[in-house]
Amino acid sequence: MLEAIDAGKASALKEELGDLLLQIAFHSQIASEQNQFSFDDVAKGLADKLIRRHPHVFQQATDAAPITTSQDVSRQWDHLKQQEQATQPGPHSLLQGIPKIAPALQRAFQVQKRASRAGFDWATIEPALEKFKEELNELYAAAETLRPSSEGTLRPQDL
Repeated sequence: MLEAIDAGKASALKEELGDLLLQIAFHSQIASEQNQFSFDDVAKGLADKLIRRHPHVFQQATDAAPITTSQDVSRQWDHLKQQEQATQPGPHSLLQGIPKIAPALQRAFQVQKRASRAGFDWATIEPALEKFKEELNELYAAAETLRPSSEGTLRPQDL
């Protein structure tokens, strides 16, 4: 599909989108036959998500700051997505949703993007190293509480 988009070939893109739609219809039909969900459920789920995550488009009242830039849209999307994930059972992670099977560079890009949004983004190496030292000291402090024996205690110089 990316090749078709990059080449600007509408007919190739149409064919690729048809293949994608076939997969959606096919898996929806299998799920429907197993009484799990239908194609309509998939479409409704998508529509609900778009309305929920874009209140600025669908005129829903919100306490959030006005949306005026694409960065605002992205920030709001992330915030609303985090709120949704917080209601889901199980552990939550900043890296949740990044496919483990993604190619290494793509995964590294996604991890860096998430880290940047969480405030882990520096122009030079020095602040990054300072943050690393801070985190290492927190690990050291946690290890100290878990291993109170003086003989087994970790010391910063031992790390």
